[in-house]
Amino acid sequence: MKECRKSLRFQCNELVTVHFRKRTYEGRVTDVSQGGLKLQTEQYIPTGSAVWLEPAKEEKPCHPIQTFARWTTLRSPYEIGLEFALSSHGQKQTWLSNLLPQDKLRSSKSQARSEVRVPASLPVFNAAKPEQDGVTLDLSPSGASVLLDHKLDDCAQLFLCLPWDYLELQVDVMRVRQEDDLWLHGVKFHSLGKSERWTVREFIREFMET
Repeated sequence: MKECRKSLRFQCNELVTVHFRKRTYEGRVTDVSQGGLKLQTEQYIPTGSAVWLEPAKEEKPCHPIQTFARWTTLRSPYEIGLEFALSSHGQKQTWLSNLLPQDKLRSSKSQARSEVRVPASLPVFNAAKPEQDGVTLDLSPSGASVLLDHKLDDCAQLFLCLPWDYLELQVDVMRVRQEDDLWLHGVKFHSLGKSERWTVREFIREFMET
């Protein structure tokens, strides 16, 4: 299974007005691509929610950009991965397109990965500390990004909760970064069996079809 990203992701620092559930909040776009962006805000926004964005300071009226939350962190200030709605593709060519370096977009190649990685938010538990849960920020058949309130050992046993089942996984921690009082881990699945790998692939396939 191969993933080709059609766009690169660029860092930025853009103040925006966030419209969510008929209320308005302040937010900040910290990176952006042609497919989505990362939003930082004090308001918790659950995965799957519809969110509209517009520039915080804009002299001329503009249409809000419609997005959907694909993942969110657990603590404030919240970081939220937003994917552009299909209906907003044309509107992206307005204020938001100014955040994308057009010369780099034209000259860049597609990013290729050997496996699809989806921005799935799933509950995860460390077998050594089952009372302390965490969440995945993304998932592939060979690994995941896992956010926990404690640091994992170099090798760990995790329980990954899928909508219809849970998987017991042996993982190797490839990288780790502290974010305030949370720990973001990049983990690689160790000795994943055929049935477990098939289950993960099936979840990814269904995730991409929704």
